Amino acid sequence: MKYAKLLIIGMCILLLSCTFLGVSTKQKVLPTEEQIPVKIVKKEAMTIVGMQIRTSLGDNKVPKLWMKFSPRENEIKHVINPSNFWGVSFDYEYKKGDTEFSHIVGREVTSTDDIPDGMTFIEIPVSTYAVFTHKGSLDSLGKTYNYIFSQWIPQNKYKYDESAPQLELYDERFQYGLPDSEMDIYVPIIEPIEQ
Repeated sequence: MKYAKLLIIGMCILLLSCTFLGVSTKQKVLPTEEQIPVKIVKKEAMTIVGMQIRTSLGDNKVPKLWMKFSPRENEIKHVINPSNFWGVSFDYEYKKGDTEFSHIVGREVTSTDDIPDGMTFIEIPVSTYAVFTHKGSLDSLGKTYNYIFSQWIPQNKYKYDESAPQLELYDERFQYGLPDSEMDIYVPIIEPIEQ
């Protein structure tokens, strides 16, 4: 049951990303750990201001959210790094036949003063993440997510942290449609207790 729930979360994020980016999810060969760099990091708390929706796998509204957000992204004040855009998935609810969740697209800020109309914020606590750098064509993004959730997490000493949000970072390395594009996937994990 634990891995079934984990795979649902992974597939949720995979389908969201692939739908937004127009990527095929029909992948035959999974990459290896040598092909997908991963590092374990303790991410400091941060605040994201942006647009939020409640959606589901069956009625994925994330691509429309990005389209709605893009023309308004520069309205956000107190931005820490203008090159960084975040996708934040959280508050998963598993219902019969579907998975609902909340999703915010936005930017990291130093203050929640002056939040634009129609936008909100989320406080992301200090958390430990496995950060996977997806490199190359977006055609292989499905392979990266499949690797993370069907191989790396089940075979690793870390456990998926359902209490923390999952993050995607699109920064200056991300070049839509180009084969040398890069973006980071932050998967929340719980470090094993040393015995």
